Amino acid sequence: MLKGKHLISGEWTGSDSMFGNEPISDEVDHFSEGTSSHVDAACEAAEAAYWSYSRLTGRERAAFLRSIGNEIIN
Repeated sequence: MLKGKHLISGEWTGSDSMFGNEPISDEVDHFSEGTSSHVDAACEAAEAAYWSYSRLTGRERAAFLRSIGNEIIN
């Protein structure tokens, strides 16, 4: 599982400030806190992605979503 940073527009980014969670079992996971700059960058990336994604055909969207599913499973 990927942990610790934010993936925004294909780039892993993070801040110096971290937080941890304490699951019932296993070790504590540490994550970079998101900043307003991270949110702005993610929103800009999402808007840019919308325009290219909205031009895809139904078949192309299905193939894209299957590819995402395969990445999650593997």
